[in-house]
Amino acid sequence: MQKNYIKILSAHQPSYLPWLGLIDKIINCDIFVSMDDVKFTKNSMYARNYIKIKDKKILLTVPVYNSDKDKVIKDVRICETNWNKKHINLIKTAYSKSPFFKNYKERIQQIYSRKWNWLCDLNHEILFFIKDIFEIKTKIIIASNFNFKGNKNERLICYCDYFKAKKYIFGKNGKKYADESEFKKNEIEINFQNFICPNENLSFLDFIMNVEPEVCRNFAKGKNNEI
Repeated sequence: MQKNYIKILSAHQPSYLPWLGLIDKIINCDIFVSMDDVKFTKNSMYARNYIKIKDKKILLTVPVYNSDKDKVIKDVRICETNWNKKHINLIKTAYSKSPFFKNYKERIQQIYSRKWNWLCDLNHEILFFIKDIFEIKTKIIIASNFNFKGNKNERLICYCDYFKAKKYIFGKNGKKYADESEFKKNEIEINFQNFICPNENLSFLDFIMNVEPEVCRNFAKGKNNEI
């Protein structure tokens, strides 16, 4: 590691078939914390995302139990048995004729042929699939393997302190809740993502099915979006 190198960290809740903006944030840091130990939010993108069939956006939603309003993401169970068949069929309908569907068909089939009990396990499997496709070097940390505490800002600062990171990347919406004074007090530089999505904020699936694999690899290497 270079003498003046500043370690960069970012974090986000594990999401289902995430959009490219999340992938861009992961790429632009050294350590990414998957926040599976924070509160689950109904109708969030933790359990749903969009693909496109012809010219129509289709929302894929993983059915989950959510009777406890204080349930954290890692404790959210999937509540149906045939949802995966519905999703893989819709994905095939959307992308089977796309130029690069064959590159990912087998891995996607493997994911959807498994019986998933926990939403978080499914989302992490997809996350590591993404890591392989884009050849991402970032180290991914699962938050529930530790004992992090605190509110939004305190928890993020705790991540940075624990992993010795001196820069934190927020998403664009982080401006709504980032306490810049607290980060400054802890000598942590912050930046806000300024990502322009090339595929209408759809799931990453829409992107990988329609671009050369080299484009995916260069997406990770380039880090061209302003941070």
